[in-house]
Amino acid sequence: MKKLHITIALVLWGFAQTAGAQNMYRNYLSNMVQFPESSISVVHSNGNVYFFQSWKLTPWGISVSELDNTYLTPTGNDKYFSLNSEFYIKGAFEDFNGNFVLYGYQNPQYTLKNPVLIVIDQSVQTLNYYPFNQSWGEFTEGCAGYDYAGNHVYVFILNDRELCITDAINVFPSAAPIFPTSYSLDILTHYTDVSWDNTHHKFVASGSCWGGTNSWKAPFVDVIDVYSNT
Repeated sequence: MKKLHITIALVLWGFAQTAGAQNMYRNYLSNMVQFPESSISVVHSNGNVYFFQSWKLTPWGISVSELDNTYLTPTGNDKYFSLNSEFYIKGAFEDFNGNFVLYGYQNPQYTLKNPVLIVIDQSVQTLNYYPFNQSWGEFTEGCAGYDYAGNHVYVFILNDRELCITDAINVFPSAAPIFPTSYSLDILTHYTDVSWDNTHHKFVASGSCWGGTNSWKAPFVDVIDVYSNT
């Protein structure tokens, strides 16, 4: 029986080694930017990977590398865009028009930091830079969806706390954040994630809330219909 146990153990070990050997990855190391500051990648609906970098020079800028999804080899020439101001990337997504939306902030000083979003068209030919000057802080999460009237909108989390909405056509953020209506004003709400439910056409956001005395903490999830200003 001991010999049988040893044989079975060796067979199982062999399966484990075979399965582990199947793990592999490709790597793309970019040297196209001399002083990179932040970066993000997005898998587009066309199947290619787009790699974005911001660099810290005068002027600031964004570089875009388009890579195939199998071997991460460039599918074309890298593209470069100059920016009106500095930009630190926190995240990115593809909207329903196939455009890229990059979000983050400018001015790293805490008292001067402003949220920023950048929209790059799907052919990677033009870039539009939109600072959110009505508030301080940074966009930490975001996604595309539709408002209650069927307008294409973007929803962002501002400072890991509030939800903000911007029209995807006119692309200027609303000055007023979307505050949760299910909690009283003495509760401090922190949103940490937002996504679009394309089946029910609603936004789903999650986070944690604290009581007015910060004596307790409770996680929550919200299902939200938003109304834009369009």
